[in-house]
Amino acid sequence: MLDSSHLFYIPSAALNCEMPVLVYTPSHYSEQAAREYPAVYVLHGKMEYCETPDASSLARHYPPSFGMAEIADRWGVILVAPVTGNSYHMNHPRHEAARYGDYLAEELIPWTDSHFRTIRSQEKRAVAGYSMGAYGALSLYASRLDSFACCLLRSGSFDPSFRYKTTGEEHWFFSKALGSYAGQETLYQAHNWVEKVRSLEPSKCRFIIECGQEDPLLPVNRALRDSLVSAGIPHIYQECAGGHAWCGQDLSHLLAHMQAYMTTDERAQSTCS
Repeated sequence: MLDSSHLFYIPSAALNCEMPVLVYTPSHYSEQAAREYPAVYVLHGKMEYCETPDASSLARHYPPSFGMAEIADRWGVILVAPVTGNSYHMNHPRHEAARYGDYLAEELIPWTDSHFRTIRSQEKRAVAGYSMGAYGALSLYASRLDSFACCLLRSGSFDPSFRYKTTGEEHWFFSKALGSYAGQETLYQAHNWVEKVRSLEPSKCRFIIECGQEDPLLPVNRALRDSLVSAGIPHIYQECAGGHAWCGQDLSHLLAHMQAYMTTDERAQSTCS
């Protein structure tokens, strides 16, 4: 039975290894054998070390997993949660073998559609992410605009240079993937989604963005919102109480926004509360 959450390992040619993925299905998935479901891909933030990669331990160490089985039930969706470690879910320019972005775009989506009863259409597929995962979700979405109806982002780390510019400290990930910021400013700019998002085709985009009002990354999320506004890209933006955090309730909020947004087709709006 493919009910609740299950851990799978996907053979990846892009990464030359097997990659773990947690899949959450509604509790009635097996009983309603003819029914197909929308799919939401959920990308995690920075992970703690997980010594024993079984389903229960990954669920404890994987921030968005809390309450995801209940969310799959409530919304009638299949939640696909790939586990890529602290990779930022992207291809690494300095490490050609680290093709995490290619794995997500070229391998994970076809694998999901072939192993689960998904509705294989753009309008019934979305990608979401928190923090590091929001950066990866935006990267995946931008590379596959014809594959996803909406991009859901929570407390995203969208500007690789933000930490260096505000504190003078190197970023724990980007300093390894891109090199030290000093001397690599052009490469950092090429991976800065606050700027890159302006180049997307507005008619193909729908964004939903949330960020805590005490989140250190709030300036980055506001900057992304401003870029969307100036580029005329449809979106909903909301600031919530709290800091840099993620839980099942946050994913439910994003899904609720998505449902209302895609039902009413409210375009090009920016809301703050």
